[in-house]
Amino acid sequence: MDTSTAFDIGHALSSNPRLGPLVEALTISATASMTNDDTSDGGGNAGTSVPDGYWDAVANALSRTTRLRHLDIHVDGDATHAWILRASGFKLTSFHCDLAWDADLVAFLNSQDRLTDLYIADYASYPTAVKDAMDTDTDTLSISSTALQSLSVLECSFIDAVAALTPGRPVVRVKTCFSREDTEGKEEELRRLSAALQQTTRRV
Repeated sequence: MDTSTAFDIGHALSSNPRLGPLVEALTISATASMTNDDTSDGGGNAGTSVPDGYWDAVANALSRTTRLRHLDIHVDGDATHAWILRASGFKLTSFHCDLAWDADLVAFLNSQDRLTDLYIADYASYPTAVKDAMDTDTDTLSISSTALQSLSVLECSFIDAVAALTPGRPVVRVKTCFSREDTEGKEEELRRLSAALQQTTRRV
């Protein structure tokens, strides 16, 4: 869903409530591939800007797609838009998410009990020492142990995400990468990855 399409779909769903339940798959794209005609100086950064009201239109569309099952969100630049998921009531089976890891994204993931295929571009883990120094309630930034109980495919470049999300879930396929360049660091990441994979409820 590019810039102009977002406004068109938002208007269509608002004017005809019967359309929303018919939508099962949606791709939202706010990327550098947008043409100059699709962008303005009114928002965004890092190579991509979208018109005022774009993300509001997306949020409006999502709030009306009550039977959405597959959602892809592709973002270049400012990805702090997980608030668009606040009013959503759908249960996804697949989710490609370039949005920044924040309380809104975590709250959404915690509500998903049918999600089997997940890609996340961002993840943040908070050691105890960091939690103590933060004003933010870090419980809102952590996935509940009872969430994502159908998850079977996980892709994220952060091994911390794999270590946090695979234990106790039926994960059978994982795609990730090392973040450390030194051998000792890679060995530590490999130990954490192996320990997490051994705690899945199905064979990887």
